[in-house]
Formats: sequence, C-alpha cells, structure tokens
Amino acid sequence: MPVSYYYVEQYRQHKDLFSGVAALRTSVPFNVSFEGAAEGRPERVFGQLVSPDYFSVMGVQAQRGRMLDPGLDKEGEAATVVISDRFWRTRMNASPDAVGQVLRLNGQIATIVGIAPKDFQGALAVNPSELFVPITALAAIAPELSGDVLHDHHAKDFLALMCLAPGVGLAK
Repeated sequence: MPVSYYYVEQYRQHKDLFSGVAALRTSVPFNVSFEGAAEGRPERVFGQLVSPDYFSVMGVQAQRGRMLDPGLDKEGEAATVVISDRFWRTRMNASPDAVGQVLRLNGQIATIVGIAPKDFQGALAVNPSELFVPITALAAIAPELSGDVLHDHHAKDFLALMCLAPGVGLAK
C-alpha cells in the first residue's frame, strides 16, 4: 500500500520495531543517454526511485563502486545513480571504467557510483529495474519527485520496505 515519505520517516523512528525502513517507487521511466556520446536518441529504461538507505536495509552490497548512502546522497548534492548488472553488461559492455561515468537521465547529468550485484533487479523483481536513483535527486531527473513530494504528508507515492528489529515477530 503506498504511503507518503513522511510516514516512512516516522517508521524509521521506531527503532524498537524496525531495524531499517526504506522508501521506493517502482517502474519509473527514464530517458537515458551517455554523456559525450554521439547525438543519438535516448533509450527508455525503467528504474526505481529509492531512499539512500534502500540498499543497506536490503543488505545488498555493490559488485563495483558503492551503493547509495544517506551520508553521501543528500538533497542538493550532485546526482548519482546505481546501475544494474544487466545495464552494465548490455549497455556499457561491462566496462571496467563504468563507475564514475556520467549518464543523462531525462536530460540531466547523473554520475554512476556503483553497480548492483548480478541478478539483483530491485525489491520487486516482478518489475525489474536497471537504474536506482535516489529520491534526493532533483525533479528534473525524475518528474515523479516534483511538487515537493518528499515533504507532502498527503502524497502517497512510495512503498515502504521495512525490516523488523531483532526479537520482533508478527502477531498471529
């Protein structure tokens, strides 16, 4: 059930119940082109908008580079993106220099900071994702973030991914 980002932040405060809480939005379309590439049509690629703690909550480590991090990927900072192994192999020919390269997402610059593990397609693999963009990105990169959606208590645009704290079980 979709929730507002406000509630995700409220859930995070309940450390007695949750060891981690992340937000995500799936099936987000991006027009992607490579910085410095010959003028060509951007490709439509689907990804997720995720809170910077998404990968740590899921326990997912980068195969190259780093994953998103709440200490590094903040509002107003330079745009970053984590790419899937599939994107890296099919669109970048598994270039060993992929981390640090620049993509244009919907015409805006974003730097690749990491590559997700092989076969990782996101929290909802039914909607495979090739890009993982932090929700701290500008709305120009992801129009889904427009209208100050992170601070609007009524904008139920995200799914909450919650891990129960040790010792906490589900009531029957």
